[in-house]
Amino acid sequence: MAQALRALLLAGYRHRVVAANADEGFLQVEKIADGSLDPVAFHAAVAEALAAGLIAEPVVLPEGTLACHWRLHLTPQGVARAGEMIGS
Repeated sequence: MAQALRALLLAGYRHRVVAANADEGFLQVEKIADGSLDPVAFHAAVAEALAAGLIAEPVVLPEGTLACHWRLHLTPQGVARAGEMIGS
């Protein structure tokens, strides 16, 4: 799962990931990670990152909209962790 968490944090650090649902979010992050992510490990990494305070709640309902969407948004702690991973 460490590889999936790394891919998740680096994708959130380097890209804007917004999707209609979690499955589409996975596909976007998988594409960023060169197609090498396991879906189960990805979803576990999302749960781990959320519990650790590294990402914000990924399912959001923006004000004035009628449907939720999935987004990958790093918290300040997540930005710091991703920065450490790339040596920033």
